[in-house]
Amino acid sequence: MINVERLAIISIHLQGMRDTPGRVSFEILQPWLHGNLVFFDIEFNLLDEVTSAGFWDATETMLGDLESELKEYV
Repeated sequence: MINVERLAIISIHLQGMRDTPGRVSFEILQPWLHGNLVFFDIEFNLLDEVTSAGFWDATETMLGDLESELKEYV
C-alpha cells in the first residue's frame, strides 16, 4: 500500500551542490505521488553576505509557502 497524501521535501544545501538527496528523492517520488508533492530547494553560502541574506529570505518565503499549503489542506 502506498500513502499518496501530500508530501513536502525541503532540501537545504551548500551552494553549487548537485544531485542532493532532496532532489533525488523528489525525482523518484514525483511519478508516484501524482502532483501531491512540493519541493523546496534552498542553497546557501554563509561566507558571502549577499548569498547569506538570500538564504534567510528564501527560508522565510519557503516557510510562508509551506504554512499556506498546510492551511489549504486542513
